[in-house]
Order: sequence, then structure tokens, then C-alpha cells
Amino acid sequence: MKKLLYYILWFFWFILAFIVGVNFYVISFSFDDYYTSLSDIKENNLTWIVFWASIIDNKIPSNILKDRLNSAYEWYNNSIIDKIIVSGDSQNRNYNESDVMRQYLVDKWVSENDIVVDYYWLDTYDAIYRAKNVFWETDLVLFTQDFHLKRAIYISNRLWIETYWFETSIQNYKKDYNIREVLARVKAFLEIEIFKPKYWDWILKKDKLFD
Repeated sequence: MKKLLYYILWFFWFILAFIVGVNFYVISFSFDDYYTSLSDIKENNLTWIVFWASIIDNKIPSNILKDRLNSAYEWYNNSIIDKIIVSGDSQNRNYNESDVMRQYLVDKWVSENDIVVDYYWLDTYDAIYRAKNVFWETDLVLFTQDFHLKRAIYISNRLWIETYWFETSIQNYKKDYNIREVLARVKAFLEIEIFKPKYWDWILKKDKLFD
């Protein structure tokens, strides 16, 4: 019994050390400064990825998603970006983040021709991979709240996708998301370094989920 407890204890400490080490490794990719204001980026013709977040009643973006959409609109309205990719969970007709995101931007007078809707959300890895390899967008801007941006920067770097990084924290969400993000970084690490997910042809080639 004591021997079993000994092994359990060592396994616990191994898992804890692994989680801490992976998080430090992922965060290390964002040690360089990233952009925090519109004036920092001088280039034009950029494409913006709006990462998903929850929606309410399949109609209204949550506060965290509104922050991301409003930031994208601000850049679009200032002619700094030309195209916006909205990448969301749309695998259920009764819960369609992508269309809610698209409609929110259209209501703000963003041209539908400038919105690319990615219905095949799975996770941050998929959104970044598909932006480059499915939609063929090369001048990408990743923008999201700070806690999420660190993981997005790591993924784009390890996929050898050149991006600009912009942090938007209109509100403070760290208390709610930091613990979740610790585990999400481990998941991203396993995807990038070990499992290296491949994509079925029907996912890569299609750009709409519902006909």
C-alpha cells in the first residue's frame, strides 16, 4: 500500500511539473512585445482573425466576444484591415457562433464581401491553420485577450505562420479564464509537438457547414 501511494505521489508531481513546464514553454513564445494600439501597425491589406467565444440564445455575442468583434470593427473602420475571418463553433443549427459573429459585424456596416466565415471551428489550432491553408490568407493579425493571445502566438510560431499579434483587453477576464488557459496550453502543446492533427479533405476544402 505504501509503495502504491509512493508511485501515486511521484506521478502527481510529474504531472504537475509537466503542466508548469509546458505553460512556461508556451508563454515563452510571447516574451517579445506585441501590438497594443492601432498606430503600431503601419501595413495595410491585413486579414483579421476573430476567435470564437460563447453566444447567448444563438443571437447575442457574449461580452468577451463583443470585445473581439468591436476591436475588429475599429481596425476595419480605420482602413487598417481589409478582411475579417470569423471562426466559431457552428456544428449545431441551434448554436452557431460564426453566423452570430458575421451578423454582428454586418449590423455595424462591415461589408459581407469582407467577411470570411469559417464554420469548421474545433480549436485555436484549427482556426490559425485553416486561415493559412484553407482560405490562403498570409497577412494575418491574431487578436484576442492577453490570456488567450499567448497560446495563439505559440501556435502560429510553431506552424511557421507569420502573423501580427494584437492584444485586446477591454475588460478584465483573467480571473475567469486563467485556470482554464493553463490546461488549454497543455492541449495546444500536445497538438503541435506530439499529435500534429491532420485534417480530412472534406473539412479542408469546404468553407461552409450548412448549404
